[in-house]
Amino acid sequence: KIAANVKIGYMPQTIIFDHSYATVLEVFRAKTSLSEEKSRSALAKFHFLAADVIKKVDTLSGGERSRLKLCLMMQENINFLLLDEPTNHLDIASREWIENALSDFQGTMLFVSHDRYFLNKFADKVWEIENGLITQYDCGFEEYLIAGRKDCGLEMAPKKSSSKNARTITGNTVSVKPQSSSVETLIIEAESELCKVDAAIEADLARADY
Repeated sequence: KIAANVKIGYMPQTIIFDHSYATVLEVFRAKTSLSEEKSRSALAKFHFLAADVIKKVDTLSGGERSRLKLCLMMQENINFLLLDEPTNHLDIASREWIENALSDFQGTMLFVSHDRYFLNKFADKVWEIENGLITQYDCGFEEYLIAGRKDCGLEMAPKKSSSKNARTITGNTVSVKPQSSSVETLIIEAESELCKVDAAIEADLARADY
């Protein structure tokens, strides 16, 4: 059920604009009916500056398409965003920009994502869909992983298999290393090691006398 005051904006995984040979400014003005001055001002807030607004939309990168789509939706006073893999296929700079823009969004977001950082940053409620049923977790993504691990018995050792090391978790077969540690634990340990490496690199850079 959707309340009358809900205005929905949908960002698909693959963004396509109707007039591919039009410029960014032309597409924006056609959708918003704003003057050129106001259009340029609105686009500038989404990092489309002087030369960028005359680019053809079919030449835009994935990150630029996402920024333009988000900019257009923000002109419609959207308060409920549906996002399908919003950071998929984006480079690091574009991903960070999209995350910063969404951090300023005051409405509600419902999104599907495989981006662990994005999930940890934005999710405060998780819906797990399996076998046609939805299980709701009123918590962030990391807390959901812990709760899900307890519910699914992930702390148990993997079942023996003559063909490969695997175990079945609520109908899904997940390959694991031949040890009792869960996949998530291994990921957390790897991320911790990566932080140490990054810190060592930063320390070396700080000592370097160019």
